[in-house]
Amino acid sequence: MNSRSILLTGLLIGLTDCGHSASTKNSDKPGVAPSPAADAAGAKPADPAGGANSAVNPHVTPTPPQTATTTPPTSSNPSLAVNADTSWGGSVALTGDATIASGATLTIVAGSKVAAGSGFKIIVRGKLVIDGTPDRVSLGAAAAGSQWGGISIAQGGSAVLTGVDISDATYGVDCGSGAVVCTVQNSTVKTGQTGLSLAGPATVEKTTVEDNSSGAILVLPGATVTISDSIVRTTQGDLITQRGGSMSVQHSTVGGPNYQHCAFHIEGGDVVVVSANDITSSVYGMMIGGIAAASINGNNFTNNQSGQDILKIGTVSSIDLTGNYWDHGAPNLGAGFDTSKPSPLVVASTGPRSP
Repeated sequence: MNSRSILLTGLLIGLTDCGHSASTKNSDKPGVAPSPAADAAGAKPADPAGGANSAVNPHVTPTPPQTATTTPPTSSNPSLAVNADTSWGGSVALTGDATIASGATLTIVAGSKVAAGSGFKIIVRGKLVIDGTPDRVSLGAAAAGSQWGGISIAQGGSAVLTGVDISDATYGVDCGSGAVVCTVQNSTVKTGQTGLSLAGPATVEKTTVEDNSSGAILVLPGATVTISDSIVRTTQGDLITQRGGSMSVQHSTVGGPNYQHCAFHIEGGDVVVVSANDITSSVYGMMIGGIAAASINGNNFTNNQSGQDILKIGTVSSIDLTGNYWDHGAPNLGAGFDTSKPSPLVVASTGPRSP
């Protein structure tokens, strides 16, 4: 059998295995099992003039060199236990919880597609790097109608996610207490239960969080969260909920076009800064209470239900609400709220800035 026959036979076997793995039970096939798709685009075409003879025959034009492809490498049976620096590429089936050990780095390369079984997640105790540049990386549930666990960043872990599309997760990204770095940028988190649950240091930039059933972003005690140039919208609950920690939301659109109860629900926190945002199209623009102070300035409150741009839900000491635009007029919230100096016109330069 010549080398070309061997190659074709290998490819046929690989395709048969890929089709079989889709119906294999998790208990029968543990681990991360990527499809073994071969990159045939980089193979040199047959030489019509006799192959090797063209290299010595001056009357035959040599075959031009082929351009390298950008297809990501396919992982070869990677283990669910990532104990050393590892890369995943191509199509990857997550058939159990994958755990990145302390000191190890898992890199998921551009163009990869990770399909996870129901409830399974990526647990980060070391470092996770996903760079979907130039080709985006997708992480979602393997079966229609199911949810996977999402990315869980544990104590001591760090994750930098760029150009990633996360869908159908219980928690798209769960940045736990004691995590070192949680960065989500130029990404989408959608159609899951809770988009982002943040109890550690988190940066969310140029990211869309939408169509999650139980809330978009949850900020918990101990968190230090910065959200900027992002779009947060559409949920059956509240979009951004703060129960503690420190939160800054700037140059983002929070709300619209479909249903959400509150654009912001703030019931606790050490630091609250909300500026240069479009807070729109919600039942309540903001519910706030249980905090000493907050700076909420230079925002546009538009298309929320009349008289419900802001609702007090607990004790407050000093809430600075100056310089906002209110399409229903500045609210009178009583002691502790300063709504003076409202903007007579829609504030310019709010919402996400151009790249």
